[in-house]
Amino acid sequence: MASGFSHEEYAARCQRARSLMEDKRLDTLLVTDDANLYYFTGYTLGAEGSFPRPSVFILPLEHNPVLIVHDAYKTMASKVSWLEDVRGYSKLAEVPVEMVRTAFGEVGCTQGHVGAELGHEQHLAISHNDFVRLRDALPQVEFVDASDVLWGLRMVKSEAEIAAMAKACEITDAVLKHCFETVEVGLTQGQIVNLIRRAVADSGADFGFATSCFGPNNPWHPSEDLSADPVLQEGDLFWVDMGVVWNGYHTDYCRAAVPGKPSAEQVQVWEGVHRMAMAAEEAVRPGIRVSELARVQNKVADMLDLDPTTCPFGRSGHGIGLHMTEPPYVNLCDNTILEPGMTITIEPGVMRNDGVYVYEDNLVVTDTGCTMLSHAPWELRAI
Repeated sequence: MASGFSHEEYAARCQRARSLMEDKRLDTLLVTDDANLYYFTGYTLGAEGSFPRPSVFILPLEHNPVLIVHDAYKTMASKVSWLEDVRGYSKLAEVPVEMVRTAFGEVGCTQGHVGAELGHEQHLAISHNDFVRLRDALPQVEFVDASDVLWGLRMVKSEAEIAAMAKACEITDAVLKHCFETVEVGLTQGQIVNLIRRAVADSGADFGFATSCFGPNNPWHPSEDLSADPVLQEGDLFWVDMGVVWNGYHTDYCRAAVPGKPSAEQVQVWEGVHRMAMAAEEAVRPGIRVSELARVQNKVADMLDLDPTTCPFGRSGHGIGLHMTEPPYVNLCDNTILEPGMTITIEPGVMRNDGVYVYEDNLVVTDTGCTMLSHAPWELRAI
């Protein structure tokens, strides 16, 4: 995936990182995970590149950053990355510890605190043994958790990131429209998912995902035969959860329809779930805690006699960006304070014997509230 962002965008991200590093008293940042590598450098190979040919990005407080990649990818990394210092190594299936140690010395970090992907929803894309070798090679360096720095950066999106997500939502809206115009009674669940996947492939997105189920035929229903490929029937609640990736950034939202005509009860439940979403979206503004959005949804659910605990997801919304789901999480336990530039989903729902009633939108927090990124019609339509 080639980067679609300017050099100035990446330089600004690194400068923001340095400000957070100073606050946390970190001398250097060590990055190995593919999403974080892409965030800072514009270079990515996907999961394949993280194991036999690991990459390392070094961001010091004062010196120029360094990217170390396998020789097989050095030319590509030099072209897609904004960095001047891209170094290659030849050995396969292990981190070039001596090269990393030398780079640390050149940027003036042979002692002090180095932030690494050790904590909350972060992981090192190098083996534990390689990390131990790296620590042994830098005996006066203390490696500490940098997840607060990394999520502090990635949760708050720049204008360029928000534009990428808006484009991804535009593509998703079009794929959903095509889906509901094309799907018909008699298609199997597998055929419907393949139809959506083909539409994603034709959409211009990097890639995407699709989950579809109807009636009681869903992975969360205790009586479902997961080996079966159910057939869409008239009157089924046909639910789609899907998203695409464009320029590295994800979408993720749900819509539903009914072949023939929705029943009054189906419409009532779907509209109730939508009211839960609208109440939370109206509550979004800088300065409030994410947990408050969950409380608002629960209050509406109680008023409408809906039971959101029937959904097993543990949240009713989440952050979104370089990962389809990332912090913060809309539940009663997450006290993250909303800031302008955060991109989140609102995703209330209930599970019933007749189907999955889960509704989801993607939005960005603004200075005064929020702006919707997803624009697919919300109504429970007839198809």
